[in-house]
Amino acid sequence: GQILTRFLQFSAVLAIEDKNKLQQQYWNDLVKEYFSPKASFRFQLWKTEDKKEAKYFEIGALILPRFFLATTQAGVTSMSWVVDGCRERILAPGAYSLETAHARMDLSIFKRYRVALKGWLSVVYEASVVRPASATGPTPTLSTVDPNDIKLLITSLNMHVYQYEKMINLDLITGERTREDVNLFPIRIPGAPSPPVGSNAAMAEEAERRRRCGEEPRIQIARATMPGEPSTRLVFLRPPCDVWR
Repeated sequence: GQILTRFLQFSAVLAIEDKNKLQQQYWNDLVKEYFSPKASFRFQLWKTEDKKEAKYFEIGALILPRFFLATTQAGVTSMSWVVDGCRERILAPGAYSLETAHARMDLSIFKRYRVALKGWLSVVYEASVVRPASATGPTPTLSTVDPNDIKLLITSLNMHVYQYEKMINLDLITGERTREDVNLFPIRIPGAPSPPVGSNAAMAEEAERRRRCGEEPRIQIARATMPGEPSTRLVFLRPPCDVWR
């Protein structure tokens, strides 16, 4: 559970909304705290679940602070991971992995849209000895150092995205709302001519059909308006249909 706890700690920090996230130094410090100098963030967006076509990119540790900063500047106010069914493994002395096929990366964009990227996640950690800058002498080994001086750092964060969902707060959709109510309209007698499209009787007939199929009543919004689409300056903010054009 130690590896999962460390990863969830990293996720919790990303989820915090902080104006300091618009500063380069904030991300420099965060990457230094959670990533090793040789770390990489690999992201793979699959067009379909049959894995026949994908968009792939890799970001090294030196570029990661700028990547997170650009993500924030594009409007992402919060970012976090939800992981289920994780499995931890020991790869070698001081090296560990965390894997799950049921990961979700949530992005909150200007507090209007929420993008959910679902897929497979693999994170590799290494145990690193933390030494003060003023320390002298040889670097202690993992077997001799105090456990409190060992920090788990990410060396590889790999995510394969198979599903993409974009959600919006319903309160942000304005307009005159009309809720269907089949009890307000008479149901057409079997064999009678179909009512004109758009008439009250036609609306009632369609509502009754959906009711019989177990569907919920619809809400119609006249002259609806809603916030504009999220920025697509970053690859992972684009829906798959845009990524592969």
